[in-house]
Amino acid sequence: FKTNSSSTFMKARKNYSVDSVIQTDESYRMDCPEMGICILVNNKHFLPNTGMALRSGTDADAALVFDTFRTLGYNVKTYNDLPCKRIIEVLLDLRLQLETGTFITKQGSC
Repeated sequence: FKTNSSSTFMKARKNYSVDSVIQTDESYRMDCPEMGICILVNNKHFLPNTGMALRSGTDADAALVFDTFRTLGYNVKTYNDLPCKRIIEVLLDLRLQLETGTFITKQGSC
């Protein structure tokens, strides 16, 4: 890298605002009271036949992900230690709820 690369970046940065580079058709609002649903699958324990070890630290990671998405306005649903078949069932059930209107995700124009 050249020594003046950071100054070149700073000059370029002054010429553009964040708004000037964001494409409105490629972005979405983040100011809705309820953003939608976040499904969090936290697998710590695995079936013996998988050969996978206990994932220590996953609970702390899951808590941070939960807090992040909740802060952003998402309705976070956490599921622990789900095998593949159960993950698929959870997602299919959510899809059915969304299609039948039994799960409300957004209000108004959000």
